[in-house]
Amino acid sequence: ISKGHVSIQIAITEASGGFGNGFDTGHEDFVNTNSSSQIAYVDPGANTSPSSDHATSVASIAGAANGNNKGMTGAGYKCRLMLYNQVNGSMHGAILQAAIDGADIINCSWGSCSYNQNNQDLITSVVDNYGCIIIAGAANGNQGAGWCSGGPAVGFPDGQGNYRNDYAYPASYAGVFSV
Repeated sequence: ISKGHVSIQIAITEASGGFGNGFDTGHEDFVNTNSSSQIAYVDPGANTSPSSDHATSVASIAGAANGNNKGMTGAGYKCRLMLYNQVNGSMHGAILQAAIDGADIINCSWGSCSYNQNNQDLITSVVDNYGCIIIAGAANGNQGAGWCSGGPAVGFPDGQGNYRNDYAYPASYAGVFSV
């Protein structure tokens, strides 16, 4: 079983607003005593004054410190974390920026119910050109009744090139590991 390595950088991308409201970089899960896990980078646009625990919890699952008798231990506690909120008003911009900044793994715990070819192209580019592994939550869509299920807009464009269907994105884009 691997616990990660300091050379592996995990980017946590988090939406702004709703559940995505910032990272608590001073949280006990990141108090580093017997672990090489650390927060390697915080995007200047990242909110570090959260109003709930979603972003911090996601980052903790990935890389919370081990051996500090606090909180939990992350799955890759020896890895380094990179924290991003929207970049230039775009979550897909955060994916690209994380890749440019050297992320090996990019986590997306956010989503929508709309397919967009430009976003698919960006994901393909990040995977192919930067070698990143992108992981996204399969149930992270617009949180209405049935999440991304059916409705009158299924399969029809929304006027902005987006097509709503029964899938959550970015989890359903080609090249993304959906969990």
